[in-house]
Amino acid sequence: MKTSDIASLVVYVLFIALAAVVGFAILAPAFDTYDVQTGLAWGFTLGAIASGLVLNATLFELGHIIGAKIGHYNITSVNILYFNFYRNKENKWKFRFKGMDGFLGQTEIVPKSEKSNPKPYLFGGTLFFILEFVSAILIFYYLTPMTIWNFFPIVILAVGGMFAIYQIVPVQLDHTNDGYRLYLLGNKAINLEAFNEMLRLKNEARIGNKDVKVRVFEEITPYTSEVNFLTVYQYLAKGEYEPAIEIIDNILKNKENVPIKTYRRAHAQKLFMLLLIKPREEVKTYYEENVDLETRRFFAEDNSMESLRAYMLIAGLLDDSLGEVVYCINRKEKAMKRCLDERKDTETLLFNLAKEKINEAHPDWKLVETK
Repeated sequence: MKTSDIASLVVYVLFIALAAVVGFAILAPAFDTYDVQTGLAWGFTLGAIASGLVLNATLFELGHIIGAKIGHYNITSVNILYFNFYRNKENKWKFRFKGMDGFLGQTEIVPKSEKSNPKPYLFGGTLFFILEFVSAILIFYYLTPMTIWNFFPIVILAVGGMFAIYQIVPVQLDHTNDGYRLYLLGNKAINLEAFNEMLRLKNEARIGNKDVKVRVFEEITPYTSEVNFLTVYQYLAKGEYEPAIEIIDNILKNKENVPIKTYRRAHAQKLFMLLLIKPREEVKTYYEENVDLETRRFFAEDNSMESLRAYMLIAGLLDDSLGEVVYCINRKEKAMKRCLDERKDTETLLFNLAKEKINEAHPDWKLVETK
């Protein structure tokens, strides 16, 4: 099980514990005190939970929006419970239903200048939860006469607590949260520059600009490595592997400065390119001497296209395993769903290049091109 999966599991266990405390220690005694019948109790609870989901999803994104404005960013998309309001290529607001990389909400932004500061944006949702906490407690204690409805904001607050826990913890979860982004930013100016560069490039892709020059960072941090990966993709799309490998090598030699997942995906990118352009025996020697067992296992289990196509080439060219190659082909559709929209065409091209290379080595396997 991956570290992010374990961290997510711990957070969800905390959710269950919080729900149990509110349900058994607060609501159940309140229902007895105010003689609330079972049917009404269920309706009260479900209504409060539903209200909590809508209210807190809205409040957290409102916090992100206001924080983004304070930090000098423009808003390009706001997603609340899959209701997505976004700017199209013509910069006009539109609506659609869309998934998100967030806990029931996501606000996407673009910097107005190099000095735009993301910290108000990343703290905004949590600050709004603090305001909600104060409001809920005041309503509970000062709404008179006290009835079962005094407990309604307490349930909403419990739901908000779940949102806050998810956003605050400084670890990688199943979705990227504010706490983890703040942790990666730290106090380094270079991280702020890289963070804003990533947002700028994402916006360029949103409006359809393709041949955009990407800054290459020499100093390697979690954020600068992600920006450098964007340049690697530009080289990969054009079939220029040597300069891409140089960028990857700089990430690999700074292993201690990036998350282990980033390091391993960098290794996957390098192996993919080496297997396309170097003799198999040379790459096999490199693979055996430089790739540990944990990283090899990561290639086989990771859901990213970077790892999947690298693992397919390793299976087809180094291990001569048709079964593992078919396993990779069958997983492609799922991996593509996790791929950024702007990378999908490039990833399809690269995946088919890998299959062509395997077909050259094993013409009897007759692997077909995928769409």
